Amino acid sequence: MAKLSLTPLAEVATESIAGGTTRRFSPDGYSLWIEVLDLEPGGGLTWAPADGDEAVYVAAGEVDVTEYRPDGRRSACCPTEGAVIVEQGARAALASVGACQLVRFGATDPVGAFGRGVHVFGPRGWGFSGDPAGTHATWFSDSTWESTPLTLLRVERNTPRQGPAHHHSQDEIIYLLDGSISLGSLKAEPGAILCIPADVRYRITAGPVGYRFLNYRSGPAAQVYERNSAPLPENVAARHGYLTDDRIL
Repeated sequence: MAKLSLTPLAEVATESIAGGTTRRFSPDGYSLWIEVLDLEPGGGLTWAPADGDEAVYVAAGEVDVTEYRPDGRRSACCPTEGAVIVEQGARAALASVGACQLVRFGATDPVGAFGRGVHVFGPRGWGFSGDPAGTHATWFSDSTWESTPLTLLRVERNTPRQGPAHHHSQDEIIYLLDGSISLGSLKAEPGAILCIPADVRYRITAGPVGYRFLNYRSGPAAQVYERNSAPLPENVAARHGYLTDDRIL
């Protein structure tokens, strides 16, 4: 059984691919994976109908995204801090406009609804929850769509804070973009990959300047704070948020 782990991106082997480099990681026995790609201009990715649901966050640069549909194709440009959601069964391609860095997430045991769609969102995402002056989240997908069960959100705060202890009902990956966080004795700096299995209890403490991280899960999840308390659904509506729908495609 996989355990909570922290792995600096620098410790993940780099492999050369056409148009750039990739670093892909998943602990043994874990259901999720993360891939960080550094692409040269024109470097890219493709998806075939056999691929599962995936999420791609544009950490730097911008990418052109094309969805191939039976009735033609659609294209759009995804900017820095935007995201691309590729549903199981879709045919799509992505190409870097200039040099860029992407953070890509998927599951070894995809549970997609075979939606076949592609969604591109700008930095404001699909929804927002939390307090802009405290901890808040930008959601790019929240497991409530009929066409895909995955969740991808960007969580941010700019001041130190010790968060409440809790656990989730789904495996998750946290990728730290900026700032610093601690989970007990584990100290994470930018580029850290945290793999947290379902039902493992933990507490995040923000560093002096806060944090900015990505959180990915492959299916709907609930969060439990107090032990034996009722699970709280993790989606925009349940967190009293609102839709931003910064949709590009």
